[in-house]
Amino acid sequence: MQSTQDLQANLVELNNILQAILNNDNTIRKQAEDQLNGLKRNDPNKYCQVMVYLMHPQFAASPEVKSLSAVILRRNISTSSIDVSDVKDASNNDNLWQRLSNECRAGIKV
Repeated sequence: MQSTQDLQANLVELNNILQAILNNDNTIRKQAEDQLNGLKRNDPNKYCQVMVYLMHPQFAASPEVKSLSAVILRRNISTSSIDVSDVKDASNNDNLWQRLSNECRAGIKV
């Protein structure tokens, strides 16, 4: 489990990445997508935990960022071919749900 300070820093970082993904500039958006995929690849538990916390009403993210977080997380942990097929980095999403700890899975289900 992350400390409160680490969690807050990760929330701010992920919020900034998701805001950049919403940017109209393709270069900025591509860099942000690469950062997001790196986070997911390096520590899937932290990635999913922060995505869930980002959607929490107490975190001051924009509605667009909260919605994007929900959509991306759903696509990442989905096993349906519809969601998996339209994700750019499918190899990074393969078995993401299976790679998560039981504690992280429980937090996502809540």
